[in-house]
Amino acid sequence: MKALVLGGGAAKGLAHIGVLKALEEIGFKPDIVIGCSMGSLVGSFYVTGTPPSKMLDIARSIDKRKIAYFFSPRPSLAGFTDGKNVMKFLQEFYGGVRIEELGKTKFAAVATDLLTGEEVVISRGPLYLAVRASIAIPGVFTPLFTGSRVLVDGGVVDPVPVRVARKLGYDKVVAVNVLTREKPDLVDYTVEASSSQRSFRDAFMNFIQKNRIKSPSLNFFNVALYSVYAMEGAIIQNNLDLYPPDVFIEPDTSGIGLFEFDRGEDAFLLGYNATVSKADEVRRLI
Repeated sequence: MKALVLGGGAAKGLAHIGVLKALEEIGFKPDIVIGCSMGSLVGSFYVTGTPPSKMLDIARSIDKRKIAYFFSPRPSLAGFTDGKNVMKFLQEFYGGVRIEELGKTKFAAVATDLLTGEEVVISRGPLYLAVRASIAIPGVFTPLFTGSRVLVDGGVVDPVPVRVARKLGYDKVVAVNVLTREKPDLVDYTVEASSSQRSFRDAFMNFIQKNRIKSPSLNFFNVALYSVYAMEGAIIQNNLDLYPPDVFIEPDTSGIGLFEFDRGEDAFLLGYNATVSKADEVRRLI
């Protein structure tokens, strides 16, 4: 039984599209896709029959206007945006598809229960809700409140959930990590940034001004990015030591910012080339 594990990484996760394209050419067909954060979003497209070529077309269509739409600021104590526009997009794309009604390829999204710190593996229910929970980056998207749980990004506890695949009984695992495990490339909001970074920066600075927050030079995003990278890098390494995949693919996405969603083409090529370099390992696994 073969599993494909796609890790989190925001815009860096667009590299997963290139990974899927290369795996398709190599002949690797997973029995399940297990996704965390952006990996759950890309993985959900795949299991609903969306070919990588169409995913790339969608990625190419993302511009400054769409980034601003998806991250439309609706600040609250729980997050920078409520994610309603993302939810609308997911509902329109998936319709009422439920995870347990998918075809041959199964799917699971990994989230974190903020109240208990538990890893939550979502393998039943509406697909769009599972993805929405898994991509709820703390501080950016508000959590998904469901029943007694408060769900946020699965990367908080398991950015590349190989252990989930092993615990579910899959003996052949290909795992993909797109997060830089070394020093992160920080976003300096005092200098010229890319169009996507400017869009997110402008929304954040408007929030600061409207709420009369002082000392924006503290650079909230740099603090957050350092913290997230340090945390997730340590978790990834620890979990890989405990639950090593059979094939590990790690595109070098250090040059792509977390919010540079308009660089889908670049990310695609990084993921594709990194997977092609592991083609022999994948074939041996098959």
